[in-house]
Amino acid sequence: MRAILLLLFLNISHFNNFLLPINIKRDKLFYYYITLFFGEEKTPQTFILDTTSSIISSPCNICESCGIHSNEYFNISNQEEEVLKCNNSNCKSLSGNCENQQCSYKFDYYENAYIKGIYVNEEIRFKENSDSFNMPIGCTLNETNYIITQESDGILGLNNDVNSFINRLYKSKVIPNNIFSICLNHNNSGYFSLGELFNSDHLSNKINYIPFTIDEEEKYYKIKIDSFEIGDRKIDFQTQAIIDTTASLTSFPSYLFNLIEKELNTKCSKDACGKLVKNKNFGLCGIFKNETNLINSIMNWPDIIINFGNYKFNWRSENYYVDLSSENYKRVCLGFESTDEDIITLGTTFLHGNDVIFDRKKKEIGIVESKCQADFNFADLTTVNSNNSESINITNLNSNIEAKINEIRDKKRGNEYSEIKIKSKLKSEINYFIIGLIISIITISIIICIYKLCNKRQKRKMKKKKVYIKIYKSKGYKDKDELSLL
Repeated sequence: MRAILLLLFLNISHFNNFLLPINIKRDKLFYYYITLFFGEEKTPQTFILDTTSSIISSPCNICESCGIHSNEYFNISNQEEEVLKCNNSNCKSLSGNCENQQCSYKFDYYENAYIKGIYVNEEIRFKENSDSFNMPIGCTLNETNYIITQESDGILGLNNDVNSFINRLYKSKVIPNNIFSICLNHNNSGYFSLGELFNSDHLSNKINYIPFTIDEEEKYYKIKIDSFEIGDRKIDFQTQAIIDTTASLTSFPSYLFNLIEKELNTKCSKDACGKLVKNKNFGLCGIFKNETNLINSIMNWPDIIINFGNYKFNWRSENYYVDLSSENYKRVCLGFESTDEDIITLGTTFLHGNDVIFDRKKKEIGIVESKCQADFNFADLTTVNSNNSESINITNLNSNIEAKINEIRDKKRGNEYSEIKIKSKLKSEINYFIIGLIISIITISIIICIYKLCNKRQKRKMKKKKVYIKIYKSKGYKDKDELSLL
């Protein structure tokens, strides 16, 4: 018994190492981040999850021009030993760039922002007290524009490049499988699973998989969309979409956005869904008199069906909304916006309420509805030391709204799953009845066959005996006792 309990504990501890908490940073735009621990000092570093890049980097103690972020810069104690030289075999595969005989990199981002730095061999931990492993990572020396002011320390690249963080973890045998998943909820949290799936929070036993292709240049995850449905209106719009976890909102080409907006206005009266007006940063938003009107409006927004060919994804209104309420007003926005680009960008609002699985070996994206809460406590993990009081206040203000929406959502979802359960139970009972009936018929048939066979054998035996008696009578046996000896 002790051995079983010990084995169970070891398995849980092993899995716990591959499951990291996700937190949210709320601002004009928002992003999700995780925490890793660097060096012998176990310095916490927060990283934005980015499915469109490969670099893992944050400022180190020799940074020349970096901003003030959540935590202290991680420390390079021995620059001569830790910095990758240009002749290092890893340098060519990571970037191939060389500056002052050091393996270097530069990554450009939107709005002319970029980061520059050098690669160093660093000790990394998933948790403060977990086992460590070594890996070349980026030590950022220069940051520009908005990157200087962002609260998170760095970027964690998760695209499909051979040098992305997940791929290198798998090749180094730190994680068992070349797979990761991101599960986000509206309670400002979620979890990031590396190398294994965490399915205890899933609301269905079925994971729906969509094949993805790889953008040859940027290594994005691209999936094909065939059409959209809102109510009884089908919008044929065949295109490619990329999944971008650094994008706060989902972006639709203007033509498609206008069609969806039109359908929303058609399906919703002013009283039912609230008056939606355009917002600079968040597409369409509605301001409401009180919390009740806000909640009712969100629940009345229509679900959007995205047809991925082999799978129809139901994008529920309680998942695609963005809550921007403050002390002075109640405001929520649609979690998608219009863009001049032709391609669809599926941002973090697309992920809400689902465990989204990136299976890099099978080249598939898996989607399953989930609570995204995880059943064990993350309290022992260090999280971001936020100095932004606005972020904390917004979170507190939104908690009541989110709790009530979750309650309505769970009740709605509970009714759906209750119906599925009843149908499943009825189907099982019918199947059991049919199986029982078949077994009964087979059993009766076997009994009848055995009876007929035995009866036939008995008749043949009696007939044979009569023949013998007749023969022996003809030979002079007349006594009954003599005949009984036959």
